[in-house]
Amino acid sequence: MFTFEGEFSKMDDKKDMYIFGPASMEILDVQGDIITIDAVRKALPQLLRRARLTVDHSDNIVGEILEAADVSGRLYKTEVRPPEPQELSKFQNLVEGKEALFVLARVWDDTEYCVKIRKAISMGQYKKYSIAGNVLKARPCTQEEYCGRLVSDINLSAVTICNAGANPAAEFDIIKRGNQMAEEKTEKSDAKAPAQEFLTKADFEAYKSETLAKISEITELFKKKFEEKEEAKIEKEAKKPEGTEEGILVDMTKMKDEIKAELKDEFIAVQKSHAIEEKEPTADEISKTLSKIKFR
Repeated sequence: MFTFEGEFSKMDDKKDMYIFGPASMEILDVQGDIITIDAVRKALPQLLRRARLTVDHSDNIVGEILEAADVSGRLYKTEVRPPEPQELSKFQNLVEGKEALFVLARVWDDTEYCVKIRKAISMGQYKKYSIAGNVLKARPCTQEEYCGRLVSDINLSAVTICNAGANPAAEFDIIKRGNQMAEEKTEKSDAKAPAQEFLTKADFEAYKSETLAKISEITELFKKKFEEKEEAKIEKEAKKPEGTEEGILVDMTKMKDEIKAELKDEFIAVQKSHAIEEKEPTADEISKTLSKIKFR
């Protein structure tokens, strides 16, 4: 249990966004430094007096650091302490039993830039904390300490939000935003999301066996259908008379009529008289004419 004495505000302003999380822990950072938690604890009152929340270590102030505030019956505080169990689950780089600086901040919406930053936070573009200040006292690390520099005294001028901080444990989460949008979105997502199902190894093996059996059954069915189709094709080829070929079907009666009409025209006399009657060409005449036609 941790107690807190002093003034704290109740977060009842629905226009504001509140963020909370660890901003520093005594672990090796990406610059090769280890900032002792005692140095952070000593500089905390200075940080609370300045209460500046900035972006990417710039001079752009987008909010303020709060000492404490009540959110739905839970008290959030800016303080140095070990992480709680739920915080260990939420912030993966925290170490159980190892103290960290937890920071509560409010992000304003009174300027166009602040609104832009709030939107970026909501979209996950900013999710890391980083402390800003000056090193007052430090020494090189020993071989056993596995670092480049051990910082034992600092001043803290601000906490900044960024997308990649120096301290691996430093990050934050949104705990409340305007019109409780975060809470409503979470409730809707939970309502629509199906419950997760967990399978044991035995369940998976049974499912795999059943699936493979079905695949084998379908494969055999396709194989059988293919074989039946091939057999039918072979049988059809065997029944077909020799010398016949599959091709385009021709209407032979129509073709004979067309040839006959053409031949009849060819045998019409160039000059004819009423006294001379027309006669149909004989079979010999037709045969003689057909013998002159060359087929290609």
